[in-house]
Amino acid sequence: MADSAGVAVEFQRLHGMGEALYAAAQDELGEIAVRTYAPVGAHQDLLPYLVRRLLENGANTSFVHQLLDEETPPERVVSDPLSLFTGVEDFRHPRIPKPEDMYGDRRNSLGVDVTQAMSRASLLSALDAVDGVTIDGCPIIAGRADPNPAGAQVKSPFDTGRIVGQTCESSAAQINRAFTLARDAQAFVERQRGRGAFRPVAGNGGRAGKRKPVSGGSLRARSRQDLAGRHQ
Repeated sequence: MADSAGVAVEFQRLHGMGEALYAAAQDELGEIAVRTYAPVGAHQDLLPYLVRRLLENGANTSFVHQLLDEETPPERVVSDPLSLFTGVEDFRHPRIPKPEDMYGDRRNSLGVDVTQAMSRASLLSALDAVDGVTIDGCPIIAGRADPNPAGAQVKSPFDTGRIVGQTCESSAAQINRAFTLARDAQAFVERQRGRGAFRPVAGNGGRAGKRKPVSGGSLRARSRQDLAGRHQ
């Protein structure tokens, strides 16, 4: 593959390891570029590194372990690992959730990798789309925007020469109207509660049981009596 693409490939091996492998490769392919390296460092740094290498090469699935095992056929050593998945439609384990579903009740962040050119291009494209739109903020009363004629411009925090939108403060009339609507809505909620209010049946000892509706007026009268009794 590298020869057909005209790409020079350099192999690397740890000093004292893989000598037989690369000797056989040179016999088969001719001269190949092999860089031999050795770890350098203090004892406390070098020992953990060597232990990791020993564990890797001593594993039953290690390529080096299989290569030196005379009972392992060469076809198995040089087989393509991806061939094991031929014909498999779903590679995901059913008990391992997808990254975006790891938290169950809430969606996980996408985790954009900014080192990838495609990810950066997608982010820049989204920023360009936002730059082309001005965002205006205004009071919202009863679910509807109620902008004021006079608004203040909002500038970009990193480029103060660019206007990204405008915002306006609520006027005294808008605040009064919002409070009036909220008061009317509260009265409506109280009326709805009065129509569907329930109380325990007398003689039930306060336990949950059969209930019957009471009128809103009776409920308010009883509440006033309760409040009067608490202040006595």
